[in-house]
Amino acid sequence: MAVETVRGAPMNRTAGIVCLICALSYATTGATFFLDPTSQFKTGTLDYWNALASAPLGRQAFLMAFALAGLTAFCAMGEVQRLIGPTSGLARLAASLGQLGFGVTAVSYVRLLGGEAQRAQAFAAGSEAVRQSITSFSLVLDPQGWLIFFLSGLSLLLFGALGWRFGTLPKALALLGMAGGLLYIVAFIARANQQMLIVDVAAGLGGVIVGPLWWAGLALRFLRSGDQASARR
Repeated sequence: MAVETVRGAPMNRTAGIVCLICALSYATTGATFFLDPTSQFKTGTLDYWNALASAPLGRQAFLMAFALAGLTAFCAMGEVQRLIGPTSGLARLAASLGQLGFGVTAVSYVRLLGGEAQRAQAFAAGSEAVRQSITSFSLVLDPQGWLIFFLSGLSLLLFGALGWRFGTLPKALALLGMAGGLLYIVAFIARANQQMLIVDVAAGLGGVIVGPLWWAGLALRFLRSGDQASARR
């Protein structure tokens, strides 16, 4: 037990820092969304590509924040599982689903960050054939959102429900997890039915409001656990 306590303090602090970075990254996506000139246009339209070609920095900042949010969420999954249900098979499943969903989120947004602005420049300066070629494919690995929305949402929903059931999370924090997960799943269903307004509202609430609160709450839990473990040493 003493060995686990000594190991637990730095691990909990590290997990807390990762969750805090994740919370800040998700909050930053909300701020950078309003700086993104493409946010007012449908993705892939002429206006979208022209806006991106003329002022790419706002879009790049948004993509960078989302990529970092996905990466830190991916890194936190194992420790979140340990916090909520270390011996629970469902908690392990939730962590695996989260690693897949948030991992694909991170890779997708890194791909967009590395190539979308260049595609916009080529689109703005290119012929009709070049434009058709550019719009014929997407850099996003999961255009339907099965991983980015559905699996990530299912992971959060399971973690919130298990945290409530096991009493390993405060009720309010468990509810935030379940609410965030449901919003992601609603966004996935709305996306499949081409209800883009619902997608924007659900993804915005889940990723920019509920998400930061969930990850910040987890960060506080980990950091307090780390302080308590240090005090017992």
